[in-house]
Amino acid sequence: MTASLLSNPDQFGDGSSWIYDPRSWNTFTAGGLDWVGKFHIRNAKRKYKIDTKNAAGLEGATHTYRGYHVEHFDVTFFLWTDAQWAYWRSFSALFQYQGIKGSVFPVGVYHPSLHLVGIQSVICLSVGTVEVDENSLEASARLVLKEYIPPPLVSATQTPPGAIVVPTTIIVGRVPNADIAAAKANFAEAQAHLAAAQGVAGAAPPMSGAPQ
Repeated sequence: MTASLLSNPDQFGDGSSWIYDPRSWNTFTAGGLDWVGKFHIRNAKRKYKIDTKNAAGLEGATHTYRGYHVEHFDVTFFLWTDAQWAYWRSFSALFQYQGIKGSVFPVGVYHPSLHLVGIQSVICLSVGTVEVDENSLEASARLVLKEYIPPPLVSATQTPPGAIVVPTTIIVGRVPNADIAAAKANFAEAQAHLAAAQGVAGAAPPMSGAPQ
């Protein structure tokens, strides 16, 4: 029996709603550190690559799945106590790069809403400064993150190992066969000898059983 999505709530998440387990939805985990409190996740999504080819002169189209896009999203964290300010200095350091240029190391993250769409690792595009609202005295800082996906092991533009490379001198669909080629050569040679023996070059009748 094929299970439906509703019969398996853990298929795309841990099954905990913001009503049943509000603390899990109020916690953003990054690199093993928890930010508990107020934050907003914006524009996190799973966007797919779908090639659509419309049929010429006909109704309908052909849709081909090509993987998914790597999208960026924002997370804004809010601070209103000295303890949060002190903790932000350590928490934000997880997303700050330094040293020589090279490979970017991802940061493991967890939040139920991100887990639902399969986002588990991110790289940081920018770390915003802490800005203080003059009226509420509430401060906030924004991270711009992008989902991290490891590079493919084999380039999609290269011929994969084990693939048959067809030479340009061979017509695809007519594979040379050494045995057939040898049989045709022997047949041509026998016809030439028979014609010479009869004194009429090329006048010999076709031999039975000649390969076609």
